[in-house]
Amino acid sequence: MELMVFDFDSNGSVEGLHHEQFPLGFLGEMDVQRASEIMFNKNTQSWDVILPNDQAPVDESASGFSSYDVAREFEAKWLTVCRIEDYNPRSVAGIKVARDLRVPIDIGPNVD
Repeated sequence: MELMVFDFDSNGSVEGLHHEQFPLGFLGEMDVQRASEIMFNKNTQSWDVILPNDQAPVDESASGFSSYDVAREFEAKWLTVCRIEDYNPRSVAGIKVARDLRVPIDIGPNVD
């Protein structure tokens, strides 16, 4: 099971990545929004993780995944670490997290 991180604020709101293993519906009405999109890149024949309101990955470390599942694993780890450290994924610190995580997860489809 992957690490699950949730933020609770003083008015009772909860934020975190959605996990089927731990549904939060028991806490009350849910408002689910995408933290990112995993899109197939026709030109590279690989998968990219794209943040909301962006048209392309914020950094090369968020692109070129060999499968949807590998991109999803990266997405969950990247956004969870950014939540723990209170980094915006678009920030220099958030991009460094993405670069550090990318190497152990997947080096892409065109690398020996």
